Amino acid sequence: MAKFFAFADRAIPVRFFEENPIHVTLVASDEMHAKILDASNLIMDGSKEATLEGRKAKYQQAVDILIGHGTAEQILARADSADGYALLSLYNGIVRAYGEGKAKNLAASH
Repeated sequence: MAKFFAFADRAIPVRFFEENPIHVTLVASDEMHAKILDASNLIMDGSKEATLEGRKAKYQQAVDILIGHGTAEQILARADSADGYALLSLYNGIVRAYGEGKAKNLAASH
C-alpha cells in the first residue's frame, strides 16, 4: 500500500486551567523558534539579575514574546503570586507544550 506525504499540522493548541480555561494557539514555525530562542536568552539574562525586580522584568519579557502581554497577564492573574517564579513556571509550561505539540504533530504526519 502506498504512503502519501502530508505536511504536519502547525497549530498547537494550549489550554491553561481546567475551569474557565484560557486558550492559546502556538504555531510551529521558524518564527516561533526564533521567539523561543529570544525568550530563553531573556530567561538566562534574568537569572543573572542582581535584583528580584530585574529578574521578574526579564522573565515577563520572555513570556510576553511567546504569548503576548495581554494573554500572559490574564494567566498570571490566576496565580497565587504573580512573581518571578510564576513567570518562570509559565515560560516552562509554554515551551514544554510547544515541544510536545510539535512532536505529536510531526509523528501524526507519517
